[in-house]
Amino acid sequence: MRRLLLAVLLAVSGGLWAQVERDEYEEFRRQYQEEFQEFRRKEMEEYDEFRRKANAEYAEWLGKPWVEMKAEGGLKPPEVPKPSVPPVHRDATPLDETHGIVIGTLDTVQTFADTIHVPDIIYTPEQAESQTEVDFYAEKIAMRVARGAASLRLGGTSEKKVRKAWAAMASGTYDALLQDCISAKRRNRLCDWAYIKLCQRAASSVFSPENYNEMVLLQAYLLTQSGYNLRLATSQGRLSILVPFDHLVYNYNFIPIDKEKYYIIDGRKAGAFSVVPVGFPKGRTSSIAMGRQPRLAERNATARAFTANGRYPSMQIKLTVNRNLMEFYSEYPLNDAWSSYASASLSEGTKAALYPALRKHVQGKSKAVATDMLLDFVQHAFAYKTDQEQFGYERPLFGDESFYYPYNDCEDRSILFAILVRELLGLDVVLLNYPGHLATAVSLGSDVKGDYVLVDGRRYTVCDPTYIGAAVGEGMPQFDGMRPRVIVIR
Repeated sequence: MRRLLLAVLLAVSGGLWAQVERDEYEEFRRQYQEEFQEFRRKEMEEYDEFRRKANAEYAEWLGKPWVEMKAEGGLKPPEVPKPSVPPVHRDATPLDETHGIVIGTLDTVQTFADTIHVPDIIYTPEQAESQTEVDFYAEKIAMRVARGAASLRLGGTSEKKVRKAWAAMASGTYDALLQDCISAKRRNRLCDWAYIKLCQRAASSVFSPENYNEMVLLQAYLLTQSGYNLRLATSQGRLSILVPFDHLVYNYNFIPIDKEKYYIIDGRKAGAFSVVPVGFPKGRTSSIAMGRQPRLAERNATARAFTANGRYPSMQIKLTVNRNLMEFYSEYPLNDAWSSYASASLSEGTKAALYPALRKHVQGKSKAVATDMLLDFVQHAFAYKTDQEQFGYERPLFGDESFYYPYNDCEDRSILFAILVRELLGLDVVLLNYPGHLATAVSLGSDVKGDYVLVDGRRYTVCDPTYIGAAVGEGMPQFDGMRPRVIVIR
C-alpha cells in the first residue's frame, strides 16, 4: 500500500513539476518574443531615421557638380600555360620519403559573415498597390509596385534633374518594392552579386527599356537603401552604376576612385564619365565571395554519370544539375579570389545526389584512406581540357559546374576536391597555387607520408586532383621544392 501511495505521489508531483516547467518555458518564450519584437521595432525605427537623413544629404550631393573621370579597360584574366594532357603517375606505390616545404605567407580572401543585412523597411502601404512579376532565373517573384511608380521621369541626366528624381524616390513610393527585394534576398539566400542582379530586374519590371535612366536610378536607389556602396555616373546622356568589390574582378571596365576600382556593371565601354563625388552614407563594399548557394528555381539538365575508374572503381555517381544555377554562374564576375569558388560549396540538389553515395564509400575509413578515395574520384571521374580549349579564355568553375560542363582542368578539380574533403570529412584544406597549376593540401596529421607544406606550424599533406593516379602525399615532380602560394579557404 505504501509503495502504491508513493508511486501515486511521485506521479502527481512529476506531473506538477512538468507543468511548472512548461509554464516557465512559455513565460520565457513570451518574454523573448516581446524583447525581440521590441529590438526589431527599434532597429527599424533607427534605420528609418538614418535613411531619411542619408537620402536628404545624398540628394544634395547629387545636385552638386559631378567629377569628370576616365574609365579604364577591364583587366583580363591572366593566361597561364597549362598542359593539354594531365600528367599520369606511373608508380602507384606509396612514397618512402617525406618532403616538406615551410610556407610563411598566406593569401586569404576578405569575406563577410553573411551578405549585407538591413532591417525591414518602415513604409505606408499604398491603397492602389499593384503587383509585378520579376523574372529571376526562371522564378517569378511577385513584388509590390505603388501607384505612380512608373510615372517618374528624369527628363535628362543633369545634376539638378537627378537630384530631384532621387528626392522623389526617397519619398516612399518605391519602399514596398524595396522591402520585397530585401525579403527575396533573405528567402533566396542571395549573395551580393545576385542581389545586384535582382535589383536590376526589379527596376526593369517598373520602367520599360525606353526609360533606361529611370531604371538605372531605381536600381541604384534599391541598392543604396539595402546598405551597398556605389557611385552614379553619366556618359553621353546615360546613367551608369559603379560598384566596388572586395577583390579584383576581370573583364569589367572600371574607374579608379580613392584607390579602389569602381566597376561599370552595365558593361559600358571605357571613356569619359561624370561621376558623383561621394557614395551613399555608410554604404558597404560588395563582396565577391559566396558563402552559400542561392536558392533558384529548379530546371534540371540531362543526367550524367561519373565513375572513378582508378584505385576505387566502385565509386559511381549519377546526377543532374540545375540549369538556372549554371546560367547564374555563367554571368558571375570572374575574379582572382580562388577561395571564393571553394567556399561557395555545392547546391543542395547536387549534395543530395552526391553526398550519400560518397559517404557510403568513405564510411569507416581512416582520414587518409577516405581522402585518397575522394582524390581518386576527382582524378578519374572527369575528362580534362584547359579553359582555353573549352571556353577560349580562363574561367574557373564553381563546384556544380564540374558536373555540367564536359571538361574541367586543374583549378576546377582542386576547387571541387576541397569542397568534398571539407564537407564530407570535416578536414581543413588549403589551395596550392604553383605557376600555371592549382593543387591542394589536406590537414591529415604528421603520420601520413609524402609531400607536405607547413603552414603556421600545421602540416598539410599535398593532394593533387590533376596528377592522375597519384595518391595522397604525391605531388607533381616538377614542383618539388617549389614554394607555392598558399590560399586559405574561409
